[in-house]
Amino acid sequence: MGIKFTQITSGHRVAIASLLKAGISKSKIAKQLGYHRSTIYREVERNKNRLGYLPFVIEVKIANRRKRSFKLNREVKLRHFVFACMLNGWSPNAIAGRLKYETKGILKISPETIYRYIYSDYGIRNKYYKFLKQERTFRYPRISRNKRSKIPNRTLITERSLNANKRLEIGHWEGDLMHFKKGIKTNLITIRERVSRYMVAVKNPSKNAEMTANKIVNRLNKINNHMIKSITFDNGSEFSKHEKIARELKAKTYFCEPYKSYQKGSIENGNNALRKWFPRDCDMNLVKPKRIKKYISKLNHKPMKCLGYKTPYEILFSKEMKFLPANL
Repeated sequence: MGIKFTQITSGHRVAIASLLKAGISKSKIAKQLGYHRSTIYREVERNKNRLGYLPFVIEVKIANRRKRSFKLNREVKLRHFVFACMLNGWSPNAIAGRLKYETKGILKISPETIYRYIYSDYGIRNKYYKFLKQERTFRYPRISRNKRSKIPNRTLITERSLNANKRLEIGHWEGDLMHFKKGIKTNLITIRERVSRYMVAVKNPSKNAEMTANKIVNRLNKINNHMIKSITFDNGSEFSKHEKIARELKAKTYFCEPYKSYQKGSIENGNNALRKWFPRDCDMNLVKPKRIKKYISKLNHKPMKCLGYKTPYEILFSKEMKFLPANL
């Protein structure tokens, strides 16, 4: 069976926006999130505006589109019956099943219709979610669990230390692979430190896990050991040799939750900045390491508002630089 056509969840809209910003193609986004590629193409084309694809604006638009479509808005008696049952502790599944049973299938409502109403503006405003077993104020995005990770012994980002999560100390990095022209295996390994936003990049001939691990180790070995405490990756198979990376660098490795590569936002933003010089249709085979180093240096010596207008280089290495001419 092929991939089914399904509705896109709120959580996945955030993921789509993040991945688009990082330059990931719609086809690859569809594959990563488990949708048919046509679903992603329609979603983006229908909901983008002059500012791009904005998930939170889209949610408002979709809510307005659907206001008249709620069955429980149109059928008041049915709505009273549903919530009378919920008051007695019935689940949406039990309500839908019993209604179909008692009316011999004449009256029907799906559990999803009930859930959609509960988590609409109407339901949240009237706090119907409190009658559900979990009493959640929002719905978690559905994630397929039938695919086992190809990455052995990984540790999820949820176990990462508070110092890393809150950017309280230098030494916690995020890693990724930038992909380019279709059919070209050569990619760019990018790694960024979370506090300073200092970035390094290495040309990589393929997605081979062993080769990728060696490239990461060789590049980060050029930085002081005390500055490498952990690295966070997404769930790409190219990072399956993370244990070797951890062993060689004496650092911990973490992985984003499935389908949530946007959890490593620092490197995603860094990759997005690099796309200015290395767009998706770039043939990385023709790019010399000297050119990569040049543009990475530009990013590392650019003042950033989040750093109090210091540069990533100054923050990581505690070295103050002078950019203004003496006669200014």
